[in-house]
Amino acid sequence: MPRSPPQPLPRPNPYHPDTQSITHSAYTKCLDLETRHNQVAKSADVRLEVLICARFLGYMLLEAPTDNGREDFAWEVFRCTTDIELQQLAQIYNDHLLRIFRRNKGCTPTPRSHPSVPSFDLQKDELKHLLVDTPNSHMEAKTKALQRDGYRCVVSKRIDYGAFMDDLIQAKEGDMGTVTHLAHIFDRSTNENLGDSDTSSYAASVHAVLLRFGQLRAIEELDGPGLHRLENVMTMDASVHLFFDNLEIWFERNENDPIHHYRLETVEPFLIAGLPRQIEFTTPDPDQLPLPDPRYLALHAACARVAHLSGAGEYIAKILRDLPAVGVLAEDGGSDVLYHALVRC
Repeated sequence: MPRSPPQPLPRPNPYHPDTQSITHSAYTKCLDLETRHNQVAKSADVRLEVLICARFLGYMLLEAPTDNGREDFAWEVFRCTTDIELQQLAQIYNDHLLRIFRRNKGCTPTPRSHPSVPSFDLQKDELKHLLVDTPNSHMEAKTKALQRDGYRCVVSKRIDYGAFMDDLIQAKEGDMGTVTHLAHIFDRSTNENLGDSDTSSYAASVHAVLLRFGQLRAIEELDGPGLHRLENVMTMDASVHLFFDNLEIWFERNENDPIHHYRLETVEPFLIAGLPRQIEFTTPDPDQLPLPDPRYLALHAACARVAHLSGAGEYIAKILRDLPAVGVLAEDGGSDVLYHALVRC
């Protein structure tokens, strides 16, 4: 089955001009940029194509996991007065939101500001001095996650080979073994190497984005060793972990579903062939071994949908796949090749 292509933004505008005026106006800007993308000059400092920028911003509005997050983001789009500012806003959110989930990140993007959102920089500066480095060791979190998850991958239900060898779990007829990883919903690298000013500035921007779009006070929940908290980790088969980190699979929960019940979703059906589609997270001790936070999984799912519906995910993935073939910059200084060099450092 071929990969599902990026999708045009849904029309007509789903937001009411009277009761949702800012969101309606913001989405109209996205529709207009999508319509005119062939006539719009591409910003020199933005890697994403104009069409992807338009769809990225539009799908961010549509897929926001909370109403408050959608409203905050709508204000940011609404305040953009030029096509260039819209493109820059899309690039900022691509770098500071989608990137924190992706396994293959390249090096840290250069921190940047946005003229239409001065409050973003103020928020970032407030958060920067609160950042604490994530500890290198996550053995305790892995041990507790394995115990909570029954020494199995939460998706495939295959038994962790190490736990089996340590007699922590007995295999029954039909059980299969695997090598599991400790999978973080929000990746640990965001809060590492904070002694570098660019890295710490970038990390502060990430936390500001999580607060505005995700409505998560991540600086309180995920700073320092908090990134290894059980609410942010799961036991996963190595291949499932790779797909999850690359936003190729995600956990979808409908409003009426019981809490901690999800449907496994993907844009590539062959990736989950043979895996259970209905996933229920369970724990033997909700207080000492809490389950993954539904808010974190909702934001991961929203970002996965935005990445694939807009084309931003495939655009970056293609560049990363092509890295081995890139040796030098193009003579004409093409932006795609320049991006190869940037992520190669």
